[in-house]
Amino acid sequence: MKSKVLKTFLAAGLAAALTVTFSVPGISEQIFPETVQTVEAAENYTIANNGLNGVSIDISSSPYTDFAAIPVWGSYAYSGEGCAWFASARVRELTGLGSTIYDGNSWFNWTYAQFGFTRGTEPQAGSLACYTNHIAVVEKVDGDTLTISEGGRSDVPANAGHCGIFEVSREEVESSRAGDFLGYVYFGSSCKVTASSISVNGNSAVAAGSSTQMSVVVAPENTTDKSVTWSTSNPSVTSIDENGIITGVSQGNAVIQATANDGSKVVGSKTIQVLFNDVADPSSNYYDAVYWAVKKGITSGISSTSFGPGNVCTRGQIITLLYRALGNGENAPDAGFTDNNPGDYWYKAVNWAAAHGIAAGTSANTFSANRYCTRGEIMTFLYRAAGGGSKNADCGYRDVKNGSYCYDAVNWAVANGITNGTAPGVFGTDNFCTRAQAVVFLSRTIK
Repeated sequence: MKSKVLKTFLAAGLAAALTVTFSVPGISEQIFPETVQTVEAAENYTIANNGLNGVSIDISSSPYTDFAAIPVWGSYAYSGEGCAWFASARVRELTGLGSTIYDGNSWFNWTYAQFGFTRGTEPQAGSLACYTNHIAVVEKVDGDTLTISEGGRSDVPANAGHCGIFEVSREEVESSRAGDFLGYVYFGSSCKVTASSISVNGNSAVAAGSSTQMSVVVAPENTTDKSVTWSTSNPSVTSIDENGIITGVSQGNAVIQATANDGSKVVGSKTIQVLFNDVADPSSNYYDAVYWAVKKGITSGISSTSFGPGNVCTRGQIITLLYRALGNGENAPDAGFTDNNPGDYWYKAVNWAAAHGIAAGTSANTFSANRYCTRGEIMTFLYRAAGGGSKNADCGYRDVKNGSYCYDAVNWAVANGITNGTAPGVFGTDNFCTRAQAVVFLSRTIK
C-alpha cells in the first residue's frame, strides 16, 4: 500500500484534514503517534465473495473511496490490512454516521457511547465484532452461522484481496482472530437494513395508450429504504414513471425493472405485454388467435397500437397470411397473372398458392389480389392447403349448395370446428372475411 509519512505532526493541519463527528475525552496520547499515514483512493482494493448471502458491497465508490482518501492517525485507522478503513466506510454506509474507526478495542471500550450505540456478547445483524487488534462487520446471523464483512484479513483463505464477505461460525468469529475478542457493538435502530430481493407485482398486460400501476414487495420486511427506481427495457413499447405507473406505447413486450435505491443493487423484474388497443379483451373470441399470429410473424397490426379486427381482408392479404404460416419462404415460379408482379407484397404468396393448387385466379390471366375475400373463398383456400379431398356430411346451410365451389370446403370447416354459420341456416358464404376472422380460421386450421 502506498503511504505518505509526514515527519512533522501539525495539530492544526490534521484537524483541517480529518472529519470527526465526536469528541474523545481523556484518551492517552499514546494513541496518536506523530506520524500521519494517507491511504490513497486509487489503491487496488478488491473484495472476495461479494454477493454472499445477499450482501453486496461496492468498495470502488463512496463512502469507501472517501475514507481511503483522508489523512488518519497512523496504523490505528489504516494498517496494511485496512480493517479500520473498511469498517469506517461500512458503518457510514449502514447508518449514515460519519464515524472514523481506529480498532475494535477503542470502539468496544468507549467510542460506542459517543454514537448512542450499545454493546454486548450476542451477535446480531448490524454490529461490529471487536478485537484488540481488529474489527469486522456482522451482516447477517443465522443461528450459529454469521455472515461478516471485513478488511485486511489476509489470513482468511477465502480472501482474494484487502477485504471480503465470509460465512463463518460464531465460534470462529469469537476466537482470537486478531488479538482477544472483546464483544459486539450494536448499531441499534439506526442500522440500515438493505434489500435482499424485490418482487414486482401488477398486471402482466396493458393496452396501448392505457396505464396500469405496478408495485413492489421489498424483502426483508425491515428493509430501511424500500424505495426503488423504475425502468423499462424497451421505451418504444412501454413507458414507466417514477411512481411505477406503466403506459403502453405500442404492441410488443418489455421487461419492467425495479432497482433498490439503498445501494444494494438488488433488482426485481416483470415482463409486460402491451396489447393492441382494439384487441385488449381476453374474453373476445379472436384474442388468442391475434396474438398467436403476431407472435408467429404471420401478421402485425395496421399500426403500432391497433390491429383492426373488423377490417375486411383482400384476397392478396389472405393468401399472404397462408404463405407466411405454411409457405416456408418458398420461391415458386411466376404464376403468369398480369396483376401479380415482382414488388407486390403478395407476389411470392400468390405464386406459391397457385403452384400448390391452393388458389386460382379470378380469370385465366388475373388473380385480383385487391378484391375483398369472401368467407367462402377463405374456407376454400384453407381446405386446399389442408390437403382437400375430405368429404364431410352436408352442413345444411341454405347458401352452401351441393355443386358450389366451396361446398366441400365449408362442410370440412364445420366438421372440424374451424367455423360455423353467421346465422341459423346461413353460412354467410358471400360475406367478406375480416382480419379477426382470418386469424381465427387460420389458427384453428393449423392447431
